[in-house]
Amino acid sequence: MKSLRSRATRFRAKWLPSDSLSQKGIPSLRSVKPLYERRPVWWTRWTYPLVCANLIVTAYACELTWNYWTEVEKKPVSKIKGKDKAQDTDGDEERKWVLRPVWQRASFAGGQMLLGVALSALILGAASRQVRRLYVVPTPKSLLSAEAANKPSKSLIVQTVHHLDGRGKIIPMDVCTLRKGRGEKEIVVAPEGYTGTFWVDLVADAKVGGREMSTWNMRQTIYKAFYGAEWSKVLNEHGWVKQ
Repeated sequence: MKSLRSRATRFRAKWLPSDSLSQKGIPSLRSVKPLYERRPVWWTRWTYPLVCANLIVTAYACELTWNYWTEVEKKPVSKIKGKDKAQDTDGDEERKWVLRPVWQRASFAGGQMLLGVALSALILGAASRQVRRLYVVPTPKSLLSAEAANKPSKSLIVQTVHHLDGRGKIIPMDVCTLRKGRGEKEIVVAPEGYTGTFWVDLVADAKVGGREMSTWNMRQTIYKAFYGAEWSKVLNEHGWVKQ
């Protein structure tokens, strides 16, 4: 039993890492000023209600398809004078509706289910990439290797809409790079070796270093935090031009 439990613990640590900061040596962030913070985008605040509503609608659509998708019952056919002609057993009889074949209903309902699940995954995935806060902190000793224990290093803490105050993703700063986003007011944090990227919106209600500032100054401050003395060179390489 102990062996099975230890295997489960190792599996979870490798494939389902916890985002709890206290478990990684950071008890609290109250005394740390965030590098970047903003109020979550309006739709990300409704992520879970949107997903629940989508799944309910999907389940209802599948139920309607399975129980109520019908077609007109086909009447028996007889050959008259060498031609196929429907035999009308009762001219006054109303058309009878019957359920479509199982394979048709199952295929359509399955497609609806896949579409609903894919849409829910898309909503959750997009919300998990919208950055709410960024912190730059010294790397916890528990995350340092024996070789790097005596070398000063910093880590980036990323909090998205899914993270409460005591949770977040800890990423070494030396594997993080910045990219130009989809517009002039977006920066993308791309950690090497990690799945996905994180989107930083430089909008009016965002704060960098605890202060509101222009988009250009926010961009400069973030690049300085990531690249140090090389920030200006990298900023030019990425094609940012002051408006």
